[in-house]
Amino acid sequence: RSSVALSVGAKRLWLSEDVQFGGNTTDIKDESLELIDQLAFLLNSHPNMDGVVLQGHTNSKCGLDCDGTKQCANNPCHATFGRSGGAVAFSLRRANAVKRALVDRGVDPNRVDAQGMAGSRRVVDDTESAMNYANRRVEIHLDDL
Repeated sequence: RSSVALSVGAKRLWLSEDVQFGGNTTDIKDESLELIDQLAFLLNSHPNMDGVVLQGHTNSKCGLDCDGTKQCANNPCHATFGRSGGAVAFSLRRANAVKRALVDRGVDPNRVDAQGMAGSRRVVDDTESAMNYANRRVEIHLDDL
């Protein structure tokens, strides 16, 4: 089971796993919906908790400079994301997908900020490995309580 824990004193939020996405999409995987439900419940139960930051990540090796304004050095990334704002915009769309899911569950949109991180903070280096799905995620951070 998915779980979410909050330590108000430590200003920390822990998730049992990251929100996961399918392939090169902004579709949240079904197995992450329970986590989204629990996160929304926690946020709605603590209305004084502001500054929730959703950071979207992709499996590409592109960094924060991959914003679609220039030719991407990573050919697969450029082919997939180049015309739509690069990996930064794609990862932002993933963060916004989670934000929409939280708002649909009653969370005030003004409490949540979305950021696109592209592949700047990879969990798994090899994009061909069986574990590369771990890079397709949205992490939740607390900016302020």
